[in-house]
Amino acid sequence: AQVGLVASPWLVGAWFVTNCSEADIAAFVVRRLSDAPARLDTLRRVVAFIVGAGLVAPFVSCFLDASAVWWLEGDPYWLVWRTRFFANVLTALTLTPALVISIEGRGRWGAVAPWRWAEAALLAVALAGTAVGVFWPLIAIEGSPADALMLVLLPLLLWAAVRFGPLGASLALLTLALIGLLVPHAGGGPFTALPPEQRVILLQASLIMVTLPLLCVAAAILERRECETALSEALRFEALLSELSSVFVL
Repeated sequence: AQVGLVASPWLVGAWFVTNCSEADIAAFVVRRLSDAPARLDTLRRVVAFIVGAGLVAPFVSCFLDASAVWWLEGDPYWLVWRTRFFANVLTALTLTPALVISIEGRGRWGAVAPWRWAEAALLAVALAGTAVGVFWPLIAIEGSPADALMLVLLPLLLWAAVRFGPLGASLALLTLALIGLLVPHAGGGPFTALPPEQRVILLQASLIMVTLPLLCVAAAILERRECETALSEALRFEALLSELSSVFVL
C-alpha cells in the first residue's frame, strides 16, 4: 500500500521490518509473562499484555524505526521516536485487546442475552455522542473548555469496564481514540490552544493514561466475578453431596 506513496522503497521495507519486529517482541514477552497469551480475562494476563505488547515492544522497536527514518530520510531521530512510540502504544492498548478478545470468544456470542446487546448498544450510542461533544468544542457545553469535559466520559468508561469486562473497556477506549483523533481533522478537538503536533501527542498520552488503569480494573472485576461463580457452583455441588449423604445415612 505504501509503494508509490513513499519516496524511498527502502524506507517502505524498513518500516515493514520494524513493524514485524514489534510484533515479534510483543509475542515473545507476553508468552514469557502470561500463562494464556490469547486470553485477557485475569489481571495477571492483562498486565502481561500491557507490559509486553503495550510498552516493551513499542519502546524497543521505536529505536529501530527511528534509526531507519533518520538514516534514509534525515528526519530528527528523537522526534520520530516520540511520535511513533505514543502512536504505537495507543494502538496496541486499544485495537489489539478488542481483536484478541473478540476472536478468542467468538464461540460464545450466541449465548449473549438480548438485553445485554441492548445495553451494549445504549452504551455505544451514549459514548459516541458524548465523545463527539467533548472533542468538538463547537458543540461542547458553552463556557466549558473541551479539556475539562473529558471528565464526563469517565462514568461511561467505567460502565463499559464493570458491565462488559476487558472487551467492553477496550471497545469503548478504541471508540474514544478514533473519535479523539479524527475530530481534530474536522477543525475541532481538545487542547485547541496548542500547536497541532503537541495537541496530538498530548491527546495520545491522555488516552494512554486512561487506558492503562481501566483495562486493569475491567480484568480484576471480571476475574472476581468468575471466581464468585466458580465458588457458587462448588458450594452448590457440596450441598448436593451433603443431601445425598444424608439420604444414604437415613
